[in-house]
Amino acid sequence: MSMNRILALSLLTACGPKGPAPTGAAVAAPDTLPRVVTVEEEALGGLVRVDVRCPNASLEPVCKDGAFAAIREIQRIGGIADTWNNTDGDVARINAAAGGEPVAVGDDVLRMITAGQTVAAASQGAFDITVGALSGLWDVPGADLPDRATIQERLQFVDWTQVKVTGDQVNLEGDGMGIVLGAVVKGDAADRALAHIPQDYDVKIDVGTDYVVRGEWDVEVPLPGATPRVATFKVRDTALVTSGTWVASSTPGEGFYKQVVDARTGEKAEGAAVSVVAHPRGIIADALSTTLRVTGPTTSAVEVLGGWGVSFDDAGEAVEVGRRGA
Repeated sequence: MSMNRILALSLLTACGPKGPAPTGAAVAAPDTLPRVVTVEEEALGGLVRVDVRCPNASLEPVCKDGAFAAIREIQRIGGIADTWNNTDGDVARINAAAGGEPVAVGDDVLRMITAGQTVAAASQGAFDITVGALSGLWDVPGADLPDRATIQERLQFVDWTQVKVTGDQVNLEGDGMGIVLGAVVKGDAADRALAHIPQDYDVKIDVGTDYVVRGEWDVEVPLPGATPRVATFKVRDTALVTSGTWVASSTPGEGFYKQVVDARTGEKAEGAAVSVVAHPRGIIADALSTTLRVTGPTTSAVEVLGGWGVSFDDAGEAVEVGRRGA
C-alpha cells in the first residue's frame, strides 16, 4: 500500500500573507467558482467539522445536505459506542455478560471490535480495547496517584486475548472485564461519514483530530516544545489521525498533553507526546495513533498494518514510523 498519499510535512512557526491575485486573466463569475461549504456540530464530546469543496453556488444545498448527513452518521456511530448513555446497547450488554455467554451484536460494534483486535494483535497488546479497567487511575484532578497494588488489581481485567469473536457473537472470557471503544470510534465514524458526501466532491471530515479526506487537503497538528509550532501534513485520499490532547491551563499559552495509559503495565505511557498516523481506514489509523502514544517509534504495528506514522517527543522532535514508499 502506497503512502505517497502523504505528500509533505513541514514544521511552521509562522505563516506569511498570501500574495496578490494574478491579473490579466479571465475571472469566472462568482456563482460558478468552487467554494468550500463548512458545517460544524457537536458530536462525540467535541466539535465535528465537515468541509466540502462545492463545484458552484447552485450546488451548495446538495453539499450542505451531504455534510449534515455525514454529521448525523457520526452522531449515530458515537451513540452506539457510548456506554454511559446507551446502557442497553451492544457494548453495555457485552460488558454485563463478561465471564458468561456470548452476546450477539450489530455490524457497527462488530466492526469496531474487530479493528481493535487487529491492532491489539499487531502491537502485542500495546493497544487494547479492554483497557477500560484502568480508567480513572490517572489524570483525575485532585486524585491521589494509584499505588502498584491498585494497578495490579485492575490489570487482571485487561487482556485483549480474552475477547472472543465468532460470527456476530462476542464474548469476554474473564468475569469483571469490560471493553471500551473510545480509541476506535472517532476513526470509524469518520470512515462511515464519508459515504454520505457525493462521490465526486472533495471533502475533509474532522472528528476531534481524526481526519478522513477525499481529494487533497492540508491538516495542521500543534506540536509540543518550548516554541509553539505546527506540523502541516498535505494529505490525499486517506485518513490521518492525531493522538495527543492538549489541555490548556489557566495561564495563557501553558498546558499539557493528556496522558495515555499503557495497557500492558497500567502505568502512564512514555512513548510519545503526540503521534500522527496515516492509513486508508480511519478506524485503523485511530487505534494505531494510540499505539504510538504508548510505544513511541519502537512499534512495528504501523508498518505491519500498512500505515505510516510519525512520533513527536516532548520537545517536538519527530521520528518517522513505517514506510512512505510502496
